[in-house]
Amino acid sequence: MKPGERLGRLDDLDVPDLRGEIQRRAGESDVLVELVDRPRRRPSLAWTAAAGLIVIAAFGLGVLAADHRPAPGTVIAPTWAIRGRIAMPGPPSLRQPLLAPNSSGLWVAQPHGTELFHVAATGPALRIDRHLAVAPVVALAADDQHLWILTADGNLLDLTSGSTPVRVGSLGSLASTRATLAVAGGRVWIGGSPRGPIVAVDPDGSIAVVPGAPTPQTLTGSSRAAWSVGAGGTVSVIDAASATISHTLQLGAVVDAVADPSGLWLATQQGQTLEHLDGAGSRKVVATDLGRASSIRLASTGRLVWSADAQVFQAFDLLGGPRHTVVVGRASVAVPDIAATPGGIWSADALGHTVTLVAPG
Repeated sequence: MKPGERLGRLDDLDVPDLRGEIQRRAGESDVLVELVDRPRRRPSLAWTAAAGLIVIAAFGLGVLAADHRPAPGTVIAPTWAIRGRIAMPGPPSLRQPLLAPNSSGLWVAQPHGTELFHVAATGPALRIDRHLAVAPVVALAADDQHLWILTADGNLLDLTSGSTPVRVGSLGSLASTRATLAVAGGRVWIGGSPRGPIVAVDPDGSIAVVPGAPTPQTLTGSSRAAWSVGAGGTVSVIDAASATISHTLQLGAVVDAVADPSGLWLATQQGQTLEHLDGAGSRKVVATDLGRASSIRLASTGRLVWSADAQVFQAFDLLGGPRHTVVVGRASVAVPDIAATPGGIWSADALGHTVTLVAPG
């Protein structure tokens, strides 16, 4: 290669063999002699063993990591957190709001209030998509087809579509009573009315009185049964089709209760214990340390039951828990009422005048 020429390929570069020159110069330097002539040292046995252990350990960790990877199709449990809050219309109240969940959100009214509104969970933020003026409301219940409204003058209203509730029947004045409302088996169930301790009303207005039923403190329902919890912890299981009591159990003090497809969840022992009661009356203690308050509230999403006190929501299943814990902050009242929908857990704080949604994210 001549001076000034550009190298086109590495093959064109003529590199001289310098080995002889290095050996010649090594004879003039003790250091170079040592470097050139020193025989290559074999690795010690200890070093070889250590290196082998490192290789084996690395291989083992790789196998373990591979073994613990989620299998294809594995569903990773989502993290539940506060998804949003929205202010309630109307003036604040000392009473807890009435809640009626459906698949698209939550209906809310103040006890004996004349405003009814629906909070929707669709979209990036909560929003009020319906707001109605009604007669003073004493109880609410909803499913995907109906919103049932019980007014202080004893009228049962059904809001299915449009903006005007339809009167289904009259049960007598409820202005001075504490009425309860639940949906079970396609009927609406009313506790504490002048027509009887518990009555079932069909969408066509026909009324069936449940014989022998005590006045309930809590009334809750599923697709097959209505469950009544009376004073002193008397639990009555009511067949939704026949409106008759199938059996009654005495459980002692019950703080709150909510039905799920397989039975009834109960907070007992001053709110410290969570139990599940199946349709045959078999009891199972699921948790024994709920309690930061004696007025625990329960709501069921079907697979999970949620408990709420003034600060924390916790989710349990039949195997125990908690499966999820969400700190929601101190409410303005002791314990907010909660309600469950497919999209999450709703709560309403009366004095704080807000509705909150806790949902997986």
